[in-house]
Amino acid sequence: MEYSLNENKLTIYLTGRIDSNTSQKIEDEIVSIIEGKTFNELILNFENIDFVSSAGLRVILRFKKKHSSLKIINVVPEVYDVFEMTGFSEMMNITKGFRRL
Repeated sequence: MEYSLNENKLTIYLTGRIDSNTSQKIEDEIVSIIEGKTFNELILNFENIDFVSSAGLRVILRFKKKHSSLKIINVVPEVYDVFEMTGFSEMMNITKGFRRL
């Protein structure tokens, strides 16, 4: 998992799926990246995430509770639909990405 820290913004680039099989590993990796870093804004880049299950939503919710500045960016339309249906798009800052061809 890659990340960048610029202007007090920590951006973490996620890939693949966040489901019951991967959610714990992804959560652990994000925690590992966050540890020891100083930042004002946590950004999860979902450009390469093509599926999020309820287990993935729980991971996101835990980070939102710990980091009120959490933003999710570049969300593909199919995943954005999940955020809308579950009300996550009302609870946090989530922005759509462009459709991939």
